[in-house]
Amino acid sequence: MQQMAFFHARSPTTGHSYTPPNLDELGYHFNGELKLVKNVTGEHFKFTNQRDYEVLGEAVTEDIYNRLEEIGLRKMKITESKPSFFFANPEVIQKDANKILVLIHGNGAVRAGQWSRKLILHNSLEEGRS
Repeated sequence: MQQMAFFHARSPTTGHSYTPPNLDELGYHFNGELKLVKNVTGEHFKFTNQRDYEVLGEAVTEDIYNRLEEIGLRKMKITESKPSFFFANPEVIQKDANKILVLIHGNGAVRAGQWSRKLILHNSLEEGRS
């Protein structure tokens, strides 16, 4: 069983320097049906071990963040207390905005824009995103 080459990435909560891998570097992409598949063979994702699952999950999270920014949501930083961020439509900073959309992180591995990491990895991006 081949392990992913990018496991040197650590969680940002450790305080270490961190650059999350991207899906292509790990040999995956979302196909036309938004299913996670291997670049070379087109095989669907299959769980091998927890370590690789976590690394792939981080890459999926980064992919989702990029997709959120591509549709016009902005990454808004929170500097009070523990540094963090959320995604929102640009109008959120206007005090008189008619509508706002805010996406925040959930507990554990679920990040802004995701409903279920497990559904994203095993079924499709359509089923597992917010």
